Amino acid sequence: MTNANTRSTPYSAVKPDVNLAKQEETILDFWDQEKIFAQSLNPEGKKTYSFYDGPPFATGLPHYGHLLAGVLKDVVPRYWTMKGYTVPRRFGWDCHGLPVEYEINKTHKIESRKDVFKMGVANYNDACRSIVKRYSTEWKTTVRRVGRWVDMENPYFTMDVSFMQSVWWVFQQLFEKGLIYEGYKVVPYSVGISTSLSNFEANQNYKMVQDPAITVMFKLVNQPDTAIMAWTTTPWTLPSNLALAVGNDIEYVKVQEKATGRKLIMAQALLSSVFKKADEEVEVLQMMKGTELVGLTYEPLSHTSAIVLTRVLSVLSLRITSPPRVGPAWCTWLLHSVKRITMLVRKPASRWSIQWMTMVCSLRKFLITQENA
Repeated sequence: MTNANTRSTPYSAVKPDVNLAKQEETILDFWDQEKIFAQSLNPEGKKTYSFYDGPPFATGLPHYGHLLAGVLKDVVPRYWTMKGYTVPRRFGWDCHGLPVEYEINKTHKIESRKDVFKMGVANYNDACRSIVKRYSTEWKTTVRRVGRWVDMENPYFTMDVSFMQSVWWVFQQLFEKGLIYEGYKVVPYSVGISTSLSNFEANQNYKMVQDPAITVMFKLVNQPDTAIMAWTTTPWTLPSNLALAVGNDIEYVKVQEKATGRKLIMAQALLSSVFKKADEEVEVLQMMKGTELVGLTYEPLSHTSAIVLTRVLSVLSLRITSPPRVGPAWCTWLLHSVKRITMLVRKPASRWSIQWMTMVCSLRKFLITQENA
């Protein structure tokens, strides 16, 4: 019988002074010399496991976020390799979107779409293509150092015609299977370069700014002496107003100004914010829930808006609706709603059959004004 303490083992004892970093480099050198990664790709007698890797942008250096994602992208192919599959994987470069264009814009002092046309679209594209391999050496060093197995000598670029055609082919397959539909989506938009943005692109230049907040009075159609007070932080969208939003369970109040005789409807909780001496300045005529306001109609804000609504949408008045997310914690006024601009009113707008209307073009100009309406 062999004593457990003296049992032979194929493993060497760990030295207390082991240099882990040096040991990792030794393993990497062994993998390179013996072409271990290439051997794992031998397809003979194996099924293929397809692995789709979202590539990083071609204009930035690798950071800790890339390292974490890279390790996860390495674990999956290794697992399926050990399951007996061959898992081809090539490193890729994302050449689309604003990151590449942003670098060129800085270099050539391009501030708007007009500047791009002045430079020439072909010249602009050539300039973008010229920088996609700028940091390839740094990426190769980092990817190898973390021990990731991926082919970086034969990378793909999303700007390659073959890649773009493959994407369109996939889209065509989805379309032919009836899985594609056309609709509207509210997305971040850059007025500087006249294009929509991904969430990632919008966050690159995210800033805290001071927005103006104003309160607007909308006259009710069947109660010409009464106006609804609505609140908005985007007054520039008011020409596109298509609805007002209320909270079903919020308490609203109808008051009459003693000085003017004007009747106003607003959230009861903010009565004292509107009138510093509410008891002296107004008389409370009626208390109501938001549900009692839903369906009321009101007049467009301006003559131009009225003409647009009549000619474009064939409507003479607008309506009050109730999105599910309106709550007293953040909305004690009625909300001005623009279907083209806010996701909040997209569903209720569809429920009330409110049509889409675009008032501003990609060059930040109103499409219809008083002069050309």
